[in-house]
Amino acid sequence: MNTVDINSLAIGQLRELAPLVHAFFPQASAAVPATLASPSAQPTLANPSAQSLVSELTGTLVIVRTYSAGVHIGVLYSLNGTQAELKDARRLWKWEGAFSLNEVASAGVGKGSRISARVPYILLTEAIEVIPVNASQDVRDTLEPSE
Repeated sequence: MNTVDINSLAIGQLRELAPLVHAFFPQASAAVPATLASPSAQPTLANPSAQSLVSELTGTLVIVRTYSAGVHIGVLYSLNGTQAELKDARRLWKWEGAFSLNEVASAGVGKGSRISARVPYILLTEAIEVIPVNASQDVRDTLEPSE
């Protein structure tokens, strides 16, 4: 019997094996991401109500934290897996008066914060957190570009 060191497999080889894993171990299906099982599959949200949340957030002001491109504020145009598209976007370089991005989204930022000029559109390919911004105009006013 041949043996395979699973740690040495390439992504393409894992994709070839994924249907076998699903066929013989259906309970493992949840542990194998759809993007691994099929190269053309789009990532899906595990919680069905999460898709509803994305629909609710589309068209609203959000904060998006990315893996490597920093933190951005803008109107959510679309969210597909880890790809987020923002309109009327700006980058949050530094914030004061808030401990976390959750606080930035709910209470805004203080003096000394640095927010870049707006761009009409940005595509973020490694979004790891999307936070809705408080609808209060006072909070939104603190998230305007720095002068």
